[in-house]
Amino acid sequence: MTISDGTLRMFVAGYPWWKAHNDFSDEDQLEIHFGGLSDGSVGVTLASGDPNDFEQLENFEVQALEAIDWAQPSIHQIYCSEPLKDVFALHAVVHDYLIDVGSFKLPHDFLNFNFDRKLSGFASIARTDSFLVARAPESLCAIICEELERQGVPHHLLTSTLPQEKRIWVSIGDCNFLCDTATAIFDE
Repeated sequence: MTISDGTLRMFVAGYPWWKAHNDFSDEDQLEIHFGGLSDGSVGVTLASGDPNDFEQLENFEVQALEAIDWAQPSIHQIYCSEPLKDVFALHAVVHDYLIDVGSFKLPHDFLNFNFDRKLSGFASIARTDSFLVARAPESLCAIICEELERQGVPHHLLTSTLPQEKRIWVSIGDCNFLCDTATAIFDE
């Protein structure tokens, strides 16, 4: 793997799973370019050259974020006018939803964690009389509001208009990152 000028270049050599017809003795090379890198992480093990790295490619996926609601801009701001009755229940609902949808984002990306990203920071904010509880896209907003209603906590929404997320989400093994373009170059 190499990174230069905002582009990650990944070279894959071995059994050509990307071809329609081949046999197990075939070996080929594939080059993949990810341009306009932004948020995310790439593990060092991906570039180690270890023969076991091929297992990382079993979970290789490239998706357009425009079709994924949780990845869209947080257009809803949810304000509460009473303390939460169960801070941890709201956190658990958000956490479990993000796990269920396979999100690379975490509760602190949506809930108001007051810059420290500690659950205790969120709990102290959520125990005040009037506060911003979250900024969230549509589906997560619905889940948060449902939990607030279950707890009987008065709340209201402010909604803004933001452009739709157009980047690409790449996941390889345990690594996730965003980019603007993804291109595969095949040796023919």
